[in-house]
Amino acid sequence: MILGNDSDEKKEIVLETEDEATDDLLNSLYNSDSTNHLAKSQKKIKTWLKGIRETFPPEVVKIMQHDALEKKGLQQLLLQPEILESVEPDVSLVATILELSELMPDASKSAAKNLVHRLVQELEKKLKPKVFKAFQKSNSGNSKRIKPGNHKLDWKKTIGRNLKHYHQDLQKVIPEQWFGFTKSYQLPELFIVIDTSESMTDSAVYASIVGSILASLRTIRTHLIYFSDEVTDLTEISQDPVALLFSLPLGGGTDIAQAMHFVAQKMRNPKNSFLFLISDMDEYGSLNSLLAQVQSFQNSGLTMKGILAINDSGKFNYNNDIAHKLAALGMNCISCSPDLFPEIIAAEMNQ
Repeated sequence: MILGNDSDEKKEIVLETEDEATDDLLNSLYNSDSTNHLAKSQKKIKTWLKGIRETFPPEVVKIMQHDALEKKGLQQLLLQPEILESVEPDVSLVATILELSELMPDASKSAAKNLVHRLVQELEKKLKPKVFKAFQKSNSGNSKRIKPGNHKLDWKKTIGRNLKHYHQDLQKVIPEQWFGFTKSYQLPELFIVIDTSESMTDSAVYASIVGSILASLRTIRTHLIYFSDEVTDLTEISQDPVALLFSLPLGGGTDIAQAMHFVAQKMRNPKNSFLFLISDMDEYGSLNSLLAQVQSFQNSGLTMKGILAINDSGKFNYNNDIAHKLAALGMNCISCSPDLFPEIIAAEMNQ
């Protein structure tokens, strides 16, 4: 190692000015003996945040921010608007802000919302194309050939199938075949049921943003349901991802059985519905009640999938015993990255 105070004292190395600045930034965080250690002051933290953004690539900045929160116990500084304006948004940081939101003074709430909004924009830019591409197949698969009248038209499919009937002189497509949905047709229902206990916070943020994108699709009816000790249905605000995230009921225990019973009451047609349970399956409620409800879902023809974690690291803990019991009842349990989550949903719905 060249950088750092623990380098070989017998081999004194003179650092360039730029390297000295980098060394100071690292020592402030990782060297407890350093005189330049991070103090719990707005000015020093703000200067350090500015320094790491200018010195390191974004992925390293996010790791160092996370380490500052974990190693230095600086969560309270996130309640200061000046600090919130200085940090780079990432899922773990936003999860911490959401957990602290009730303690946040009014002066900081606007900066906090801006930070969450920046994360939402970043993830939507990355995930929206994947969601739309994954669901492209299902966008026109359920409409049928109809006679125009009182039916709800599938304009995309109608125009696409009639492009050969484009009239150059009128500069219009005159459809000869019409596609739409009959009155008896029901949109498929997608239930995304999300564990908001402390161990699942990062996954809940990812699932909420993907769920919000899915809620904007007109070809499915998406329900976003959250649970810990209690069940909260946030479907009504599902198309506003920032409001959705600030409404998450974070913390508490894990009563999966109660959430499954709630879904059973909301579901219209199990054979035309899809359930994705995002949880580490560490059930604190009645296991027998949970297994009985999942067995009932299986008997009714519901398509189910368990998602044990949504993250990029591949590191997570879960209740292996319960996951295997659910899999035996037809709810296979996997983990996935945020990129793959919409593809997994689409694959299940397009089978």
